[in-house]
Amino acid sequence: MLRLLILAGLIAAPLAAQGALPFADGKWELRGDSTVLTTVDGRAAVRMYTGSATRRDVRLEDGTIDMDVYMSSRRSFVYVGFRMQDDQNGEEFYIRPHKSGLPDAVQYAPIFQGQSAWQLYHGTAGTAAANVPVNAWTRLRIVLSGRQAAVFLGDTLRPVLVVPRLARTPRAGYLELKGFLPRDTPGAGP
Repeated sequence: MLRLLILAGLIAAPLAAQGALPFADGKWELRGDSTVLTTVDGRAAVRMYTGSATRRDVRLEDGTIDMDVYMSSRRSFVYVGFRMQDDQNGEEFYIRPHKSGLPDAVQYAPIFQGQSAWQLYHGTAGTAAANVPVNAWTRLRIVLSGRQAAVFLGDTLRPVLVVPRLARTPRAGYLELKGFLPRDTPGAGP
């Protein structure tokens, strides 16, 4: 089980657990001017508004990605890239905290040649309504099994999204955590 903490529009630090990937171990590639190592509520963390944290030495095909996220209500996107083959090909889930409760608050999308195919994966094939807690730590769990995936948000036993058929053939790949805060988004920070 992979355990990380993720802050919103940003991303934080791993929980102490088996398979944890601490941000302070020097193995994460951090990109973006707003991507910084910090401490949040006494936890070592990486925070970002628009940027990424990539762990290329991880080879995950099936299993559980388990993390805590801390998101604001600002228009932003919090991504977890998995089974990444290179910077142009892989799969991702993302949360839109500003769309809490709406049918596309959570979404799955494959990435082909650097392009997210989010337009093709909507409705039961890739989007779901979810109440996205803001300004509080919230558990995010992604369970991968072959061509299927389930996303859990908060302390729930029911997934907020089940993807019955992931688009890409399952292959072990690395992880990438990303935040995107659109330019000129109102509120504090970059």
